[in-house]
Amino acid sequence: MTLLEAKKNAIQQLTTLNFSTPVLDVNCLLEFVLKKNRTFILTNSSMELCKNDEELFFELLQIRKRGLPIAYITGTKEFFGIDFFVTKDVLIPKPDTEILVEKAIEQIVDFASKQADREIFIADVCTGSACIGLSVLHNLIFQKKIANKINLVLTDLSSAALEVAKKNAKNIFKNFEQNQNVFLCPQFSITFLQGDLLCGQKNFDFILTNPPYVPHGETLELLTDGRSEPIMALDGDVEHAFCSTKVLSTDGLSIIKRLVPLCFDALNEGGFLFLESGEYQVQKVKELFERYGFLKVQTVLDLGGLPRVTVGTKGLVKK
Repeated sequence: MTLLEAKKNAIQQLTTLNFSTPVLDVNCLLEFVLKKNRTFILTNSSMELCKNDEELFFELLQIRKRGLPIAYITGTKEFFGIDFFVTKDVLIPKPDTEILVEKAIEQIVDFASKQADREIFIADVCTGSACIGLSVLHNLIFQKKIANKINLVLTDLSSAALEVAKKNAKNIFKNFEQNQNVFLCPQFSITFLQGDLLCGQKNFDFILTNPPYVPHGETLELLTDGRSEPIMALDGDVEHAFCSTKVLSTDGLSIIKRLVPLCFDALNEGGFLFLESGEYQVQKVKELFERYGFLKVQTVLDLGGLPRVTVGTKGLVKK
């Protein structure tokens, strides 16, 4: 079977099942199986597939047809120009989350320009694959946008997720010293903490977070399609750490309602919180920010023009 014949066959199978991106899915699987880039796939359509490659390709196609996302099949997902390692222990990085990274970088650069003589402390809470925190760090350090040393703290309730985060840090940043759960180099440090939300840490200049925020009922419905994303990272109504997975509400905001005041307390004066939520929750999240003392609260739209990220700054502590 030629590459073109395999491609047409696979696209037809996914199209029949109403997959939204059959061509993209098939190209990604072929790239993974053949260990070639997209240009090779497009320019070598008459190439005969060897038996092993053909069998593996169609085996993976069957897995895709059962609903497992391409990223979990190939073990990688591009985010903010970086290839991140992913497993079913973490959410797959989504393009809409890139706006949080972009806006955070802009604010950190502005902050650093006024604080050139001090280190900057950043937390990525509910980090998962660490795509947010590591993308910010990579962009600031390797694009040489600031000269300040950055201390990045990555937290997650899941030990398996933190292992994925560590692997991504090792893949992206090659030269560092490892001291237990801390990666060190002259320009930055990365600390990995397992535990609830901020893990009791304070004195941050920036807190970045994409916490679980999907309503409980919607989470269960989402997972019926075979996507296999971790329910702990999606369900905003289940307090895994404190209530033995008891459902506390139905609006997806149980965790965020705890997180916002914790973040306000953990931020240094003049610090910022960037928090992603569902477009259907943004107004309530904005009200939470304002209730707990955040100033200059604003909403940032995602790539689809939907309200996605809430940003606020901590001003003077009111007596």
